[in-house]
Amino acid sequence: MNTKNLGELIYQSNFECLVYHENDGNGHLNTANYDAYTEETRRRFLKNFDWSDKKFNKQGIAQRRKNFNGEHKYELKKGDLFNILLQIYEGDRVFFHMYFEFLKDGKTLAFQMLTKDYFVSVSNGQVKPIKIPEFFYDKIRNV
Repeated sequence: MNTKNLGELIYQSNFECLVYHENDGNGHLNTANYDAYTEETRRRFLKNFDWSDKKFNKQGIAQRRKNFNGEHKYELKKGDLFNILLQIYEGDRVFFHMYFEFLKDGKTLAFQMLTKDYFVSVSNGQVKPIKIPEFFYDKIRNV
């Protein structure tokens, strides 16, 4: 997956994980569960900055994702330890990208996913994309 044209890399961190989902009929982690691990990593990322979906909602905003693009490289199985390398790239004024690399034993690329993320205003019952909040960029750039 090419990340060269995504914009400036503004954040990067590793998150340790353990495959706790059951294997599918082929003996490896089901594809849908990779999505669950990216969402778990997103929540852990937010927690690192004392953010949460609930806190965003209290401010009248929410983070949304679209354009999930995943690619298998090596299968993970129940009980495997792996790291997720999360990289966040600045996009335009509305969209940013979250890139997830699943690394078995910290080095073997098992799966990668690229998402296009954005914030929406959730006030007055309407959901509209908004400019990325300054607090979001300011805080993660100063890590």
